This record gives sequence, structure tokens and C-alpha cells, in this order.
Amino acid sequence: MKTLRRNTSVLFPFVLGVVLVGTWFVLSYPVPDERMIRSDDGVVSVALPAGMGDGVSVLLREDITGPFTAVVGPVYEIPSDAGVLPVGTALAFDVRPEWFGNQSDALATLYGYDAARGAWEAMQSVFDPALRQVTLVLTAPSSHELWAVGVRQEMPLAQGDYALMEDVLNHPPVGAGGYEGFFAIATVGRDFVLVSTPSSPRTDCFDARGVNTLTTREWVRDGVTVRAGVRWTLDGDCGFVSVPTF
Repeated sequence: MKTLRRNTSVLFPFVLGVVLVGTWFVLSYPVPDERMIRSDDGVVSVALPAGMGDGVSVLLREDITGPFTAVVGPVYEIPSDAGVLPVGTALAFDVRPEWFGNQSDALATLYGYDAARGAWEAMQSVFDPALRQVTLVLTAPSSHELWAVGVRQEMPLAQGDYALMEDVLNHPPVGAGGYEGFFAIATVGRDFVLVSTPSSPRTDCFDARGVNTLTTREWVRDGVTVRAGVRWTLDGDCGFVSVPTF
């Protein structure tokens, strides 16, 4: 009785070929990449993470022309069907020298408009003078829809500004159970820019997802309008919280 033997000289090359072809297919198969959206004028590009950011578009808002406190470039609207831009979204704005007039473009930064506070917010963006471009990668979802290039503003707070904030905090609306305080300045009209400072009042039991209301006080100091604002949570579970003293 004969024993059948496999012809390994034929089988081995066949198996090796299948493995090599399979490996090539896996390595060369196109991996879903980020999705790029650009404004019609080419100034703005938005790179969205793969599979995210449905319904995002970029629109030049020619109807928003200022005057502005910090914004120097045209304003663009970047809406999303989800209401927020997702984490990992990369924004890139071209920077044009003619936007800055007699101001230095070394302080160029990207601003997003915070509708809840009624003020522009300077983002943690990066300006590349060689590429003439300011970029930002979102590390948290953003509900900002209006964006523009501007010049970073700095203004130290004075004792009178803190007194203004105390006045706001000492007159909470009925049912307030948490708060978030902020300062903003306007050098032109009512165009406010948030002021970032470690001495700003801290958030206490504030819930942005709840029912919120805004109260503000303003005064003019050295030709600049200073706004002390507080967003109050009206449906929180904290009960009324203590008010800080400055």
C-alpha cells in the first residue's frame, strides 16, 4: 500500500504567495483620512477627523464688518449639524499683512465668538510667520460658529473691576445654584473680548448644559469699557453657593 505524500515543493510557494498578497492588501488598503473643507476664497481650511463633523461648512460673513476690538481679518462662519466642532478638528487661517495696519502681526491669533458670553475668545492658536498662517487643533468640542484672525489683547484688571464683579455676584437671580464669572473689554463700541487672567473669579457648581442666564455690569476705565459678567445655573443641585471676596 502506497502512502500519499504532499508535493511540498508546489504547496509552499503557493501558501507564501497567498500570505504576501494578503499582507500587501492590508498595508495598501486606503485608511479613512481626515476630511478637508475650504472657504471659497481659500483663506480658511478645516480638517475634520475621519467619520466626524457631518454638515460642517465654511461661509464668509461679509455682513459682519465691525468695528472690532481685536479682530482684524474677515469673519467666517463654520456651522455644524451637530452644533459643535469635534475634538481633533484642525482650523487654519491665512494671515494677510494688510489686515493689521500699524499693528504687529506677531500677535496674530485666532478668535472664536462665544455667543453665551457675548464676547470674542482668543484661542490657543499658533502663528507661523513663514507660512503666514494661524492654526488651531481643538482639544475639546467647540460650539463657536464665528471665527476670525485678530490681535491678542492684554489688559491687567484694576481694583475697580473686581468691585464691579462683586456687585454682579451679590445680586444673583432667583434660583441661582452655581455661577461662572468672566471679564471682557471693548475698545470699540460693544465689541467685547474675553480677558484671560488667573485672578478672574472661579467657576462654582456651574453646569453649561443646564438652564443658564447672564447678568453683567460695565464701566469705562482709561477709555476702555470693562464688563464683569456672570453666567448663572438656575436648575443645579448645589443650592446657592458662596460668593467669593476679592
